[in-house]
This record gives sequence, structure tokens and C-alpha cells, in this order.
Amino acid sequence: MKKQLLTKSAIGLFVLLITIVSNALASPVNLTSGFWNVIGRDSEIWNNSKLYFESQTINGDTYDLTGYFWWENNTSTKYGKEVFVGTLFSDLTFSLEGHLVGHTVGIDPYNYRRISERRW
Repeated sequence: MKKQLLTKSAIGLFVLLITIVSNALASPVNLTSGFWNVIGRDSEIWNNSKLYFESQTINGDTYDLTGYFWWENNTSTKYGKEVFVGTLFSDLTFSLEGHLVGHTVGIDPYNYRRISERRW
């Protein structure tokens, strides 16, 4: 299921996100331009998935984030849109809460949390 995908495979995506946004906390960066490819593996291969940030709003020393994942496995038999709201904190930890929207097949919503290990 997708839950394992993000806990195991998307850590690199979020390390990249944290790397970019760590500079953004000091100077603005537009995360809402374009999309991010999400590639991972659990019981499925998720190599057709994308992450879109729709808004980023400075709120004190944090960013409020909204956006969505478009999940699609490599055979396009499991797919769907997962909308999220979340916060990127000044210590580079973040929290995203997902909710499914519309017709989905074979995915579940998830709450994502990450603590930056600052290994870059």
C-alpha cells in the first residue's frame, strides 16, 4: 500500500524538499511552480506519481502548505488524488495530513510526518 511507499521511498523526496525549503525560510522560494515526480515501491511500483504544491504561506517561522499527490502505479491500475494540508516547521520537521478526493482505486489517505536528520 501507499503508506509504506512514503515511509520508505519518499524520504529522499522530502529530504530534497527540506533542503530547498531550508533556504526558503531565509529567502522566499516558490514551491508551487511545476510538480515533483514521486517514485517508490511497496507492493506496487509507483513511478507515475506526482506531488503538486498549491500554496505556501509564511506563518511566523513556519510555512503552511497545501497541495496534492496524484498517485498512479506503473500499470495505471491503482490511482487517485490525495489532497493534503500541512506545515513545514522552522526546525525542518513537517506534517502533512492527506484526504482522498474523487474516484480512487487501491490507495488510502495517510498522515505524513518527518523529522529532518540533516544528513545533506
